[in-house]
Amino acid sequence: MPAPRTSSGGFTRRTLLGGSLAAATALLVDACARAADSSDSSGTGSSGKTLVTIGVPTDIVPAEFLRQVAVNQVVVGLVFDTLMKVDLATDQPLPGVATSWRWNTEKTQLTVNLRDDVRFHTGRAFGPEDVIFSIKKVQDPTSGAQTSPIAQKISAMTASGPHQVTFVLTEPMSNFFDLLTITPMIDSKTYSGLASGTHVVGTGPFVWKNWTPGTSVSLTRFGQYWQPGKPAIDNVLIRVYSQAQALLAAIQSKQITMAYQIVPRDAVTLAKGSYTISTSAPQFTDWYVGVNVAAAPFTDIRARQAVAYALDRDRITSQVFSGYGQPTCVPWSDTSPGLSAADATYYTYDLGKAKQLFTAAGAPTTPIPLVTNGGNATMAALLDIVQYNLESVGFKVDPQLLDTATYQAQLQAASIKGLWIGSVDLVSVSIATAVMGTSTFKAGKNTSHVTDPQYAALAKKVTKATTTADLATANRGLTDYLLDQAFHLTVAHGVYVAAYDTSLSGITHNTVLDLILTSAKVS
Repeated sequence: MPAPRTSSGGFTRRTLLGGSLAAATALLVDACARAADSSDSSGTGSSGKTLVTIGVPTDIVPAEFLRQVAVNQVVVGLVFDTLMKVDLATDQPLPGVATSWRWNTEKTQLTVNLRDDVRFHTGRAFGPEDVIFSIKKVQDPTSGAQTSPIAQKISAMTASGPHQVTFVLTEPMSNFFDLLTITPMIDSKTYSGLASGTHVVGTGPFVWKNWTPGTSVSLTRFGQYWQPGKPAIDNVLIRVYSQAQALLAAIQSKQITMAYQIVPRDAVTLAKGSYTISTSAPQFTDWYVGVNVAAAPFTDIRARQAVAYALDRDRITSQVFSGYGQPTCVPWSDTSPGLSAADATYYTYDLGKAKQLFTAAGAPTTPIPLVTNGGNATMAALLDIVQYNLESVGFKVDPQLLDTATYQAQLQAASIKGLWIGSVDLVSVSIATAVMGTSTFKAGKNTSHVTDPQYAALAKKVTKATTTADLATANRGLTDYLLDQAFHLTVAHGVYVAAYDTSLSGITHNTVLDLILTSAKVS
């Protein structure tokens, strides 16, 4: 990991786009931004108000605000609050708009006390019914929320006091707090306008002013925010730069205060200049090679393990992530209860072992699809190295770089007949939430077509563990199965990078890498 000018704050992930400078787009966005506010990209303008301007590679998607989607991480934590937060150093829950909570003895009932001074941006007081409304929206399977399976374990929610809500669960869950630390508290009165972006109302430090799709999002300070004196920033302007070169040029020319979700190689360039570099550590994204175990030759475990030994994880981390990541074989942190550092090197780069397994599996000659999102520079770079690794063993590879929509559609339909390059975000939150809420790991219905009852049983033990000892045992069992069966081949934990002007300070992120500017300041 490079050590240039790195702050302790950090944030974000995914959608690292490459390409040439789109000058016309950059000029158009800049013109729109200057029309929106007469101040510079950072500091105090003619109005006497502070403005922070953030450049992003991809537009936000309001219809996905209840899901954990990378493109929305720049705005969700600014507009919305959650019941709880997480101490990123200890993984312990902290108060958000909830002040305290208590379990019953069986850990099937949780009573949560709320602050009495929280208001929505419309001025309406926040209360227990708003908590219930927000969780019910996540409960709905059509929400697409990764935490929906957790919410569906709630058998009853009641307003047990004027500032109190009680949850009753069907069974104890090791990851129930993930639901409460991730779910944004939304306004029932304006919910009909949320998906379209016409009415986006929360209780967070910034008020949603307007959104010009594909161009910019404008936010302003919420004067009635429940944290006294915060935020210190008056206005936030988010500009969209659809090309990595345009985003890099914007930060270098001072058009923006912060370049968010930048390509790692650009972070290396900016680290040499007068910028603060911040990463998502300790949170990360799992980058992996997915395997369809129902498609030949990967119905044979030896063919899958041949791929596992063929992957040069050190080269991938160095070349693709420019050192902003760690090579590993496990999708989650090896510091999780029950795991160890040895898990990260379960599969070493061993062409001899890979060729031996390839031969034992019948030395298949049919070309194998290797699919990825061609619009994502990181995934495209990964495909090049993985293809070379596999062909060095003897596999015949059919590389397919699809457009984003086609790739996502095939991944969600689990229709890829071979291998694919992908990434998963929730693995750094908890193993239990990953196996419950992501299509990559979900027992019984996952993108790798793993239907083994043993896998489902191991996953359930992780979610039902109520003690640290039980969780350690469950994590160990699930991870051993995952490594041995070789259907999800992690290659690296990639941390994502932002660069910003040294005049800006107090940047943080939450457990799902939403940007937090509550305590940010411009000097």
